[in-house]
This record gives sequence, C-alpha cells and structure tokens, in this order.
Amino acid sequence: NIRISGLSCHGNPLHPDAEFARNHHITWRKTVQLAEKMEVGVVNCLSGCPGDSEGAKHPNWVTCPWPPDFLEVVEWQWGEKVIPYWSEEAKFAKSHGIDKIALEMQEVGLMNIQDAIQGDEIFMLEVNPRASRTVPFVSKAIGVPLAKVAARCMAGVSLKEQGVTEEVVPDYFSVKESVFPFVKFPGVDPLLGPEMKSTGEVMGVGRTFGEAFAKAQLGAGSNLPEKGKVFISVKQRDYQQAVEVGKDLAEQGFDLVATRGTAAQLQENGVECEVVNKVFEGRPHIVDMIKNHEIGLIINTTEGKKAIADSYTIRAAALQNKVSYTTTLAGARATSLALHFHHTENDVNRLQDLHQEVSNG
Repeated sequence: NIRISGLSCHGNPLHPDAEFARNHHITWRKTVQLAEKMEVGVVNCLSGCPGDSEGAKHPNWVTCPWPPDFLEVVEWQWGEKVIPYWSEEAKFAKSHGIDKIALEMQEVGLMNIQDAIQGDEIFMLEVNPRASRTVPFVSKAIGVPLAKVAARCMAGVSLKEQGVTEEVVPDYFSVKESVFPFVKFPGVDPLLGPEMKSTGEVMGVGRTFGEAFAKAQLGAGSNLPEKGKVFISVKQRDYQQAVEVGKDLAEQGFDLVATRGTAAQLQENGVECEVVNKVFEGRPHIVDMIKNHEIGLIINTTEGKKAIADSYTIRAAALQNKVSYTTTLAGARATSLALHFHHTENDVNRLQDLHQEVSNG
C-alpha cells in the first residue's frame, strides 16, 4: 500500500482516504528510520501509452548523482546519508505503481514525486504538480531539455512525437552538490537534517563516481586533503562500515585518528590508528588537534541528543578551520572514492562534447 499522511490508500492517490487527507488538517510525526528515499521526476502527456511517460529517478537532498548509483537513505530525525543503489529498487518502485501516479492524476507536464522505501513498503511523502530544482541538473546530465519537453507536452505535443521515448543513461557520472552558508553564520550547527539549509548547488562530471564527486566538492568549496590525518568517530551501528572506509583511507596513505570506541574496532580489524580524547575526556582532545591544523578530514556520525550536543564543538571547529567533514558513513565512502581521483589529473569536460557523446549512442 502507498500511505498518504498515514492513511492507507491502496496504491491509489484518488482513493476516498486521499480525499479525506486533502480536506482535513493532519499532523504526521512518525519517524521513518533507515528508509531509502527516492525522488521521481516525471514528464507525462495524456496519451496513456506506457512509452509516453519518462521517469528520471534520482536522489535529491545533499548529493545527487546521475546515473543513480547511489540512493539516499533518510533518517528523518537526525539527517541523511547515501547508500549504494541498484536497479532492484527501481523495479520495486515500478511494481508498486509509482510510474502510474501521473497517469492516475491526469497531470500533464512535469511532476515531482518523493517517497521512502522501507523493506517491502513504500511511504508516499509528496506528489507535486511541478518540476523540482533537480530537473535542470538531470537535463544537463543527459542532454535532454526536460522543461522544454514538458512544456511541449502541455501544448499538446506527445513524447512520442518529440522523439523522447527511451531512457538516457550516459557513460559518465554527474553529481549535484549543495552549497551551504554555515561559514557566514558563526555559532550555527552545520549538522544536517530534513529542513532546507542550502543556498545553491554545483555540478561535477567525471568518468567515475569518485571523479564526479571530487569535482562537485571542489565546486562547493570543500577542499579535500591529499595527505595527513583523518579523524574517525562513529556511532556503534556504523562500526563495520567505518572499518571498510578506514582500510581504504589507510591504503591511500592517510594516518587515522579515532576516539576510543571507534579506534578499538579499527585496531581489532587490523587498521592502525591513533587514539584521541573526546572533548569531555580532557586535553589534549580532538578539537585541539583541529585548531592546530593537524586534521585534514573528519568523519563523525552521532545518534541521540547527548551525542549530537557533545560533538557540536567538533563540527564548529571544523567549520572555523575549513576542515572537510562528513556526518554520514555514506558521505565518507563517497569522499574516499573522491580521494582516489584527487591524486590524479583533473580533466575538464565540456557539456557540448558530453551531450554529443550521448546522442551518438
């Protein structure tokens, strides 16, 4: 079932329950933990033919890659992270009627659908009869002017008549990264959550995801380190993934620094690291190392109000001293991939050349 505002609508947004939801004020505060968030951009015309609706599935929020090799996981209470995305999720969403919503609502042009996949259940978050801010990004990534295509659909020209009937998957990767204004607001906690905090976006393109992600980080003003120390401190359920990231960083020549719990897990799995105090454990502690410019990258995941409050000084120090940091393990994995590219030559790609490559097949 697709749930709208907590009401079971049996996969049909026009079900009577959905009408009730539209006509009444409903406050829905349930937290969806560890659900895969997917945003679907749809260009639709009213021909009713399956070949006349095109869905561009992509993550939104902080980092948006195309093709979708990463799908966002949303923890609505504390923030977001990204996990590997495979085609099974797309098949799952399609089998549950996601691709039929535009036809059911008889919407012409661009639509924006946001949902969360948790196990075998889909939670419908939003259905908007408009484009999202990611449409220009996807248009640049695949070389198809989706806004123009949608406008022609609204004017009565079908997708088939426009020659837009097949999915476009380029051989290169594109990553959209958000730009945040935290540095202009001293004292503001840069920890991310479900509310909008970004003030702009940049785009990176590369032959690998790591290359595209690295370029997006550079465009957003995040300086990735080429050597030095990486600080790792994660919550317990992230230990296993932290070990994998730590091994990769160590193989790239970085020295690891970790708090006691994380350090114990790294050392038990054969990853060398230096132990450092948390702030409340006494000096010298991790904030001292950040202020002394000894740390080049910070990986810090937290859970619970106390842990988030305790780690605020780390995030604030990183912001003040312009140290790259990530508050999710998915971001850490992506950064590790980007660091592989960061050591190589930085090639510049012209969009015209990339679009020509796509059009040539």
